[in-house]
Amino acid sequence: MLWIDIVILVVIALSALISLFRGFVKEAVSLATWVIAFVVAFRYGELVSTFIPWDVGNPEIGLGIAYVATFVGVLIAGMLINMLLGMLIKRTGISGTDRSIGVVFGLVRGYVLVALLVLLAGVTVLPQQSAWQESRLLPHFVVAALWIKEFLPEELAANVQFGDTGSPVIQPEE
Repeated sequence: MLWIDIVILVVIALSALISLFRGFVKEAVSLATWVIAFVVAFRYGELVSTFIPWDVGNPEIGLGIAYVATFVGVLIAGMLINMLLGMLIKRTGISGTDRSIGVVFGLVRGYVLVALLVLLAGVTVLPQQSAWQESRLLPHFVVAALWIKEFLPEELAANVQFGDTGSPVIQPEE
C-alpha cells in the first residue's frame, strides 16, 4: 500500500472516529454553524464594520476585524446551541443511535475532505508523481474532485490539472 493510500485511509478513519465520539447531531450542527458563520460574515461583515467603536486607522483593517468578529460571534453562538443539544441528547438516551449515525456522517465528511484535498493537489505537481499514479484508492477521489471542479470559477478551475489534457491521469477500475 502506498503512502498516499494510507493518508486517505487515515483521514477518513479519523473523521469517522471523531464523529463516533461527538455524534451525528453535534457534527451536523457544527458543520451548519461553520457554513452559517461564513455566510453571515460575508453578507453582514461590512455592516458590522460600521459599529466598530474605535478608529483603527485603516478602513481595510477595520473591515477585516468586522468580518472576523462576525464569523467568530456566529461560531460562539453555534457552539452554545451545540452544547445545549448535546445535553438534551444525553438526557433522552439516544446517544448510541446518534453516535452510530455520526460514524456514517464522519465517513461521508472524510470522503469529501479527501476529494477537496485531491482538488487542491491538482494545482501542484503531485498528480505527476508515481505514488499518485499508482494509488489504488485515489481514482475514486479524482472523480469526485473533477465533479467539484465544475463548480469552481473558470479562473480557478483552469489551474486544476490532473494530467496534460486536464483529464485525470488515472481512471477508477470498473
